[in-house]
Amino acid sequence: MRSKAISSPGLRLLPLLLLLLALPYRAGAQTAYNPEFLGNAAPAPRTGFSPKIFLDYFNQNSISGNDVELAVEPQYWIAGFSGNTAKDWLQFLVHVPVGYRSQDLGGTTSSSFSLGSIGVQAESFVNLASGKDAVWWFDNGLAVGLPTSTGVQGLRIGGNSFSVTWFQENYVRLGAWIFSVSPIALTYSFQDVATGVTPGLSMGVMNSAFGYEVSDVVTLGVTTAYLLGNLAGSNDGTGKTLGVTQRLYVGPAFCFSFPNDIALQASIMIDVYTQNTTRGQGVAVAFWHMF
Repeated sequence: MRSKAISSPGLRLLPLLLLLLALPYRAGAQTAYNPEFLGNAAPAPRTGFSPKIFLDYFNQNSISGNDVELAVEPQYWIAGFSGNTAKDWLQFLVHVPVGYRSQDLGGTTSSSFSLGSIGVQAESFVNLASGKDAVWWFDNGLAVGLPTSTGVQGLRIGGNSFSVTWFQENYVRLGAWIFSVSPIALTYSFQDVATGVTPGLSMGVMNSAFGYEVSDVVTLGVTTAYLLGNLAGSNDGTGKTLGVTQRLYVGPAFCFSFPNDIALQASIMIDVYTQNTTRGQGVAVAFWHMF
């Protein structure tokens, strides 16, 4: 989904995306939504620089408020270990989020604008299948999160601790069907330097997007993920273990691919099950361009 020719059906569907993003969700403080976008797990079409911009809007059912996050992600692609881009790639990036959060608890409204947790990441993509009707790219990634969050405690965007994440992704194309599948991601977050809380081990299972290419421009599908937090090594700052959190969400997914290596990806995420965390919804949009 990196580079496609534009067509009139794709242009006609753009108002649909704008309408979906304008739906009257009641906003609230919500993090831990990190959807796998349609086509996101595919490598770039060539070496070079490809910035990506994320805009996320989250809602939480039990409180009234707003959570808007903007992240800039400079990416750089080079040939992989074989030196042949038909076989493998390496990607390096920095993820820099900022956000505004306000919430109303007990009739009192609090708000904060802050820098989030900056992350650095490297990924290795390997081509396991390449044919006319079947493509499979397999990649592993390693990310390090930094304790850079600012703002009012309790309203910060993300945590304020060092973290290490390993994840595995797959990009599979079978004819017009597109699958971006991350079967597992493991994160260990160390002690928060501001609160003293240690989140410990968390896991994402089947953070995936499945879709069908309805034209050269438009792919429509569904996104889903099962997220678990505080699985091991957690500490509330007083020596007590934090309760395990669970979140299962699903929702529609979209990808619009345009000429000159441009893609607009979007997902709407709706919680269908939660434990020890408030149920909510989210909308995530990503704009990608390859120079």
